Amino acid sequence: MNASTTNRILTPSRYNHMFTLEEEPGKTLLYNSSSGALVVIDDEIAEALYSKRSGDIPAEAVNDLSTGRFLISAGVDELLSVYHDTMALWYGSNYTRISVAPTMECNFECSYCFQGVLENRPPAMNKTTMNKTIDFAKKLAKNTSGLYLSWFGGEPLLVPDLIVEADSALKNWAEKQSMQFSSSVTTNGYLLTRDIVDMLVANGISHANVTLDGLQEVHDSRRKLLGGQGTFDVIVANLRYAVTKMKVTIRANVDRDNSSYIGLLLQFLAQQDIVGHQKADFYLGHVNPFGQYSRCMTDHEFVNYALNWYGDHEGHSGVLFNVPTPVTNCLAHTFRAFAVDSQGFLYKCLEVMGDEKEAVGSVCDESLQFNRELQRWVALDPFQVEKCRACNILPSCRGGCPRRWLVEGEPNCGATAHELGRYIKSYFRHSRARALRAGKESAAKTGC
Repeated sequence: MNASTTNRILTPSRYNHMFTLEEEPGKTLLYNSSSGALVVIDDEIAEALYSKRSGDIPAEAVNDLSTGRFLISAGVDELLSVYHDTMALWYGSNYTRISVAPTMECNFECSYCFQGVLENRPPAMNKTTMNKTIDFAKKLAKNTSGLYLSWFGGEPLLVPDLIVEADSALKNWAEKQSMQFSSSVTTNGYLLTRDIVDMLVANGISHANVTLDGLQEVHDSRRKLLGGQGTFDVIVANLRYAVTKMKVTIRANVDRDNSSYIGLLLQFLAQQDIVGHQKADFYLGHVNPFGQYSRCMTDHEFVNYALNWYGDHEGHSGVLFNVPTPVTNCLAHTFRAFAVDSQGFLYKCLEVMGDEKEAVGSVCDESLQFNRELQRWVALDPFQVEKCRACNILPSCRGGCPRRWLVEGEPNCGATAHELGRYIKSYFRHSRARALRAGKESAAKTGC
């Protein structure tokens, strides 16, 4: 049998995952961690895939299954294919991502903030460092197709004029390069006033990420001003206006202290017309342990909580629910991606921003020489780890969180890998219910 004949023979992918759909007898939910494809199939087809009897699959289904990479050519080395896809994602992206913290200072004192452990926070970025940051972004993005700029902190809206000036400079440069450009801001929301929203939107910053941790009493006990005052009412008032002018994503940071209040928060935000169809999106965030904070859930506790919570709020308008996909990539594994702190130091992870020992370089270095810290991040290769090579969710996991890998000394798959079936089924049900609900809401608005 020659190679061309072998390549025409189809065989089930090693990265297929099958899950029973209890609510649909005779149907199986099929997920492929290499392509990210998800499809409902008849049990007979699922059995043929499981038993590697591709010839028993109806001809009309073969093309769709091949498109989703559930069926692949028999002569293909899938591990090698995933390796190529991963290297293309990590090093072949034609898009540049820059996260800039124009200040590491903050007007909040949150009990669990990872930046709370920083001592003697440096002052806001000066004009010289900002200009060097702009130059660095231009060099990194030159001859690429697009630049995505995110403003971070500290609290970036403490210095709104600095943000707008720099953002406008890069936006104008990108337009002259015929390059795509987008920008967003991650803020605690307290300073996201009407005037600031209008100023940001007028200058092209059209997306804000804001955190709320519960209703007023709960939120104000966790996310308070430096003077101890509450912040909930001001943030909610700001959000009512912001959602009418820009895209807003609301994150609820969850730990053992506030987990029972997040549903009430979502209900309140929906009643306030802040979260919902064509309004803000809402998702859960896992509070990780930093410093002396001890109220965090373990990975398994959070995953179990999140799956139950998303199940209880299945199809709710505005609720975001993500699963592992092969196209997800963080700063650490993206060649043209860096975080910049207020002093111009470069990092490969937002969680270490401000800790100069973790810096991989500086925008103030005219030669753009990177140090050995960068090599630590680049050296994280799951294809050199046997348990990763043998894992059937490798294409979507790729060794897990790089930061945790460095700290723990080995890849960390997280609890998602152990609860993949529940994740995929819950995601499928949520997405289907949300689509049906959105369709009904659109029909109601148009009178159809």
